[in-house]
Amino acid sequence: MKVAVKKGDNAKCINTRKTVLSFSDDVIKQRPKSHFLTECYDCLAKVYKTMGDDEKVRVTLTKIKTELLRLEYLYTRDCNEGQAVKIRQQLADIECKLKAMSHTLDDFTNLKTV
Repeated sequence: MKVAVKKGDNAKCINTRKTVLSFSDDVIKQRPKSHFLTECYDCLAKVYKTMGDDEKVRVTLTKIKTELLRLEYLYTRDCNEGQAVKIRQQLADIECKLKAMSHTLDDFTNLKTV
């Protein structure tokens, strides 16, 4: 996917993403602590940003946030504070990106942010 992004082949990147994410349940079952899904979503967000589609960027960032919250729970449950701290930093970065987008509606709080 990263190669498609660098080449500017947005359609190929989006199609690859759909294929990869169709296996997301299997990825989570086989490797529950894998960061693969967040990496896919991050790449997709970059493509949508390049395309100027702010709504899809917002939705994709929210999906990253959801996946990071799942990972944080796993690492916290396993008492792996080092990884949990890294995940929390990524969550803070995602929150900053979401807040930087004007007038987003946060799915978790249903509050409008500026």
